[in-house]
Amino acid sequence: MEVLAVGNMRLVEEGVMVSWAIWNARNEMLWNGKSCSAADVVWLARTTLRQWKCAQSKRLDSISLSSNRTDTRERWSKPTAAQLKINVDGTVFKDTNKIGTGFVARDCNGRIIEAFSTISSVSCRLKIAKILSVKEALSWIKRNNKSNVILETDCILVVQVILSSVFMPSIFGLFVQDCQFILSSLSNVSIGHVKRSTNKVVHCMARGACYWSGRRFTKSDVLLALQAFILANVSI
Repeated sequence: MEVLAVGNMRLVEEGVMVSWAIWNARNEMLWNGKSCSAADVVWLARTTLRQWKCAQSKRLDSISLSSNRTDTRERWSKPTAAQLKINVDGTVFKDTNKIGTGFVARDCNGRIIEAFSTISSVSCRLKIAKILSVKEALSWIKRNNKSNVILETDCILVVQVILSSVFMPSIFGLFVQDCQFILSSLSNVSIGHVKRSTNKVVHCMARGACYWSGRRFTKSDVLLALQAFILANVSI
């Protein structure tokens, strides 16, 4: 309360972040048996605050760099005849401490080229699931030598950090670097943010990862129920 009374916003921000870092350190000790020094707690608080401020300052620039701006439509829209569109999503299964990802690549007619789900225990955090789904898609694009691709996710944070130069010393930050590296080697591939309502299909794929992980669908063998769901979510 004394910090708030001073009226210095910088001190308020640091005070809040240090409180969060203490809470985070307490959880790490309680649940994972990991201890850290007071200096580490302060370093984490200041680093996280600096990264957040930097990401926020780059928000508009990051979004404008993407050729696919935030989509306000409620349904998935078809790409142009010369384009391929890939949608991805990630989710967390707290009961099993795992994460699932969903991937769907579609052509200009809205037909599936390929769809798949993955499940992993790398880290049971939603932002890790979201960034991992993007990495899976970028790897697929590179592996299949695709170009002229629009990649969509409903996580605006992921779009912002990939298109920025912010360095984050964390697991999430390492995945961001992987995405940036792969993206830099691709030709005419853009990444953009869309509303959750336009991303329903891959959200379904991510939630179904515990059943479908390792299975790949193409237009010739996609489940009828999934195909009907996909077509129902396409804008005419």
